[in-house]
Amino acid sequence: MIWKGNLAKIINESGYSDRQIFAWTGISTPVISNMSNQKHDSLKVDQFIKLKLLLKKDHEDFVYEIFGKQYFSSVRKVERPDKLTKLGKILTDQYSYEKLPKKELSRATGLPSSRINYIVEEEDETIKIDELTKIELALERPLGTLVKKRFSKIKLNTQRQYEAALKKLKE
Repeated sequence: MIWKGNLAKIINESGYSDRQIFAWTGISTPVISNMSNQKHDSLKVDQFIKLKLLLKKDHEDFVYEIFGKQYFSSVRKVERPDKLTKLGKILTDQYSYEKLPKKELSRATGLPSSRINYIVEEEDETIKIDELTKIELALERPLGTLVKKRFSKIKLNTQRQYEAALKKLKE
């Protein structure tokens, strides 16, 4: 996959060692090593955010730097009915009926409906950045909107935490 090569190049040319990246981001050195050697199977949102913060990158630019715009070319916007009946408006507005048409979202993104169900109903911590980007594109949201809302608390380590992590690695 092209994105693995792009991610490896970004990490290798970042000017940071695997240890420094770990100390700033908390991403384990084996994972960073796998990323820089193109052996990483997926890029989770929290990993993406931490690398984005460390490298001081814009969200949209960084997504496309890693994946390229072509990677998302098959994503289409979710079609919603232009008109709703009065009952349709009541059900949608007051009872959240089909606020997120999962079947249509699945078709628009190419993600299996079972995966969308899992992300929406079970667990969203391990969502991949490409999955979330596809959802944002399908829902016609600016890239990074859902990331900012859901993962707003992810930060880099402070200088003190960074130094402590480096010291722990040396021990």
